[in-house]
Amino acid sequence: MAEETVEGVNPTRMELLLLRKKISLAEKGHKLLKEKRDALAMEFMNYAKKALDVASESQVQLLNSRKILSKAYSSAGVFEVSSAAIAAQRDMQFAVSSKNIMGVNVSEFELEDVTRKADERGFGLAFTSPLIEEASGEWEKTLSKLVELAGMEASLKTLSDETRKTRRRVNALERNIIPKLHATEKYITLRLEEINRENFFRLKIMKKKRGRLGS
Repeated sequence: MAEETVEGVNPTRMELLLLRKKISLAEKGHKLLKEKRDALAMEFMNYAKKALDVASESQVQLLNSRKILSKAYSSAGVFEVSSAAIAAQRDMQFAVSSKNIMGVNVSEFELEDVTRKADERGFGLAFTSPLIEEASGEWEKTLSKLVELAGMEASLKTLSDETRKTRRRVNALERNIIPKLHATEKYITLRLEEINRENFFRLKIMKKKRGRLGS
């Protein structure tokens, strides 16, 4: 691939100057892209570590919530649990912000505080099993963890996609574009040297002819 040249190139000094500018820009771009690729890869690893921690915490929290809910079903019955769940329903909001990492906008989810006091859940405490109250609190914590995990997964996908895209561009510059430009530069340089030699010999011959005619 490195021996290929740019098609349709003219072996002129102007073309050589323009080509060297292209090489300089390509090499600067290659350096910047490598820095971006490495920075994104590092951020991906950082987010991946955090995501693993959040996933582990979410799993523990989810299992705990299910156990308490199961106890609530056994103690109070399906009807009472379902009624309490309906009474406790509400709309919740979360904000989506973005963090700029090497020119890449990574989404971050921020859920409003979903933890409520016992008297804020919409069902009467005097007529509701304490296990239902406990289950409600645990599922609020679970929701927070799951939203946090969803945000981490969205960030990981963005970082993964952008890292892969940047890696492809780095590889294209390293293995194709820059070698081809250098090969073309070499071709033009050699061709100009050849033209200069031809012109030198042509002038030399012309001088000899003029000298003969003069004599």
